[in-house]
Amino acid sequence: MTARILLTGATGRLGQMVAASLNEQQLAWRALARRPDAARALGASEVVAGVFEEPEPMAKAMQGITRMILISGDDPHQDRLEINLVNAAKKAGVQGIVKLSAQSAGLTPPASFGRKHIVVEQAIRASGLEWTFIRPVFFQQSFLMFADTIRKGNKIILPAGKGAVAFVNALDVAECLVKVVQAPQLGNQTWTLTGPQALTFAQAGQIIGSARGKAVGYVAPPAWIARIVLPKASGMPRWLAMEVIDLLQAISRNAQADVVAHVQQLLGRPPRSLERFAADHVAAFREA
Repeated sequence: MTARILLTGATGRLGQMVAASLNEQQLAWRALARRPDAARALGASEVVAGVFEEPEPMAKAMQGITRMILISGDDPHQDRLEINLVNAAKKAGVQGIVKLSAQSAGLTPPASFGRKHIVVEQAIRASGLEWTFIRPVFFQQSFLMFADTIRKGNKIILPAGKGAVAFVNALDVAECLVKVVQAPQLGNQTWTLTGPQALTFAQAGQIIGSARGKAVGYVAPPAWIARIVLPKASGMPRWLAMEVIDLLQAISRNAQADVVAHVQQLLGRPPRSLERFAADHVAAFREA
């Protein structure tokens, strides 16, 4: 079966979920991947080896494609790299782009990762291609980044104050991306994806604690301390840690507290709850 859908970022954490959803829908898809063998293992019908900086692989990956699901990993040059893909898509005659963006791109002003996503969104709008932007809030799966602290210290330590988040499950995001890419028309629209309820990180800790059978507390250090500690404690590059802290500071002001029904509208069912996520991943949070 000839692929008409191009997926970028297929070997990343969310990309793998999108690949699984495409396969479940029995859709042929092509991957542009830095690691072609990994993309083939995920079930890609066709694979083009390459990166977003290389014009020739990008042009080859776009041939015969009608829709692109644009996902890329966090990168200090993410906006420039994604715009390379947008330009290649326009040149190749791709009809439309479904872009994974971020809810923080829609804030006034945009915050954290959203500052780069909004630049790409603007480039897509200006390209004349059909588009849909998927803007999720803080992923439930992001708690797995802090699983070691939860396991060993029985607490979540993040500078988010008392801000609430309608945490969304990445599996719902993946399914929404695949649902949208199959639409007869992309409609030049934006979908904000959230979970079913807004929770503070203290409440999220209570839910994870209930699932693991041991309480999980919450400590909210000042942002200036987090900017010193997080890069060392997490192993993140400093630029990435600063983006995460900027997002958490926006969350402290309830920037992601609104519950939006777009997952329900797209998938015809309620979004997955944090309780379900905690139950599914309880082994990651329990002491060995």
